[in-house]
Amino acid sequence: MTYVFQAILIVGYLAALIFTIIKAVEEEDWRWLAAFAVLFIFLTAFILKVSAEEEAKGPCTKYETKWSYNAGTKTNMPYRDCVERGEWIK
Repeated sequence: MTYVFQAILIVGYLAALIFTIIKAVEEEDWRWLAAFAVLFIFLTAFILKVSAEEEAKGPCTKYETKWSYNAGTKTNMPYRDCVERGEWIK
């Protein structure tokens, strides 16, 4: 049920972005453009925050080779997956 709630939030946020830009163009009102800018800035800040948290997890200290089936070539293809993360040395 959590995924459904998250999907509703994402679609609603994108709908708000699209709605504000359409209203700004149709009505030629700077307030709708300002609302769009604020929503876009919040979206960009959220994406940068998530990216920074992902990078802050630390370097990978142990890799494991796993196999994935490639239906196009009908072969198994190896790929590396991080199974253990370390800490950054300060």
